[in-house]
Amino acid sequence: MMSETGAKQAEMLEQFFGDYDVPQEPFQKALTVSTPIRQVYAKWLTCASRFYEEIIGANQWVVWWTDMDTPLYEEISAEDFSSRFVLESQAPPSMKHVYDAMPTYEQWCDMHNTDEESPQ
Repeated sequence: MMSETGAKQAEMLEQFFGDYDVPQEPFQKALTVSTPIRQVYAKWLTCASRFYEEIIGANQWVVWWTDMDTPLYEEISAEDFSSRFVLESQAPPSMKHVYDAMPTYEQWCDMHNTDEESPQ
């Protein structure tokens, strides 16, 4: 029989690593709800994932801030995400043109990688 401490540790590990059988969704276009409106790309993690040299736990959002000199990502809880961002799929029709003007995540990656490789 597992001790209470062991059960809590197992629960914490399960929460961190998530469910590898649930497929990860791709990054989605999102906008901040506060002014100035900023374009970001967001992804809900269903399982722990590697970002560069860091392992990020499951059951949270990863948001790429694209308007920085060097793009940064941030880990955000579900509660914080819903109060700070609107996904393209949740946006009102009046905002569709803003999302349509954004490159896809893959296009943004290609543009960013080209910028990094260009001589200054």
